[in-house]
Amino acid sequence: VYSDIPLYTPHIFGIAINAIKDLLTGVKNQVLVFSGEVSSGKSECFKQSLYCITSFFRKYKSIKNLEKQILS
Repeated sequence: VYSDIPLYTPHIFGIAINAIKDLLTGVKNQVLVFSGEVSSGKSECFKQSLYCITSFFRKYKSIKNLEKQILS
């Protein structure tokens, strides 16, 4: 359906895009887990994933306040 979205696997954007695709194709309740050592970039990966997901939905879906919905 969204074939114009490039795949970035195993980049964090690729993981986020795969979660979106699974969510939209019926595989429900997606979760991304960020784990690792101290100062390994977990917070930055989270921010980049959230940016990727919200950018996708802004472009392809009209969902308001998506960031608030994700974080709640």
